[in-house]
Amino acid sequence: MDYIEGWYEGDAARMESALYPELAKRMIFTDPKTGHSQFNHMGAMQLVQNTRRGGGSKTPKEQQRKRSRFSIALIMPPLSR
Repeated sequence: MDYIEGWYEGDAARMESALYPELAKRMIFTDPKTGHSQFNHMGAMQLVQNTRRGGGSKTPKEQQRKRSRFSIALIMPPLSR
């Protein structure tokens, strides 16, 4: 939860404690106006710096809940067999 809550609270220390130093986050953003997609990536340090600048602190609460469920699904490690 430090990852998600740190992002939405703009708490860089909390975000940093949740990340692996070798994190490679990859995202595809689609511009709703043009329909063009763009591939972006960032490492742990850039994510911490973006969080320090406010992160998702201006994201409306309703959108935070939707995005949080998706993010949890992506960052959960696979279960051991």
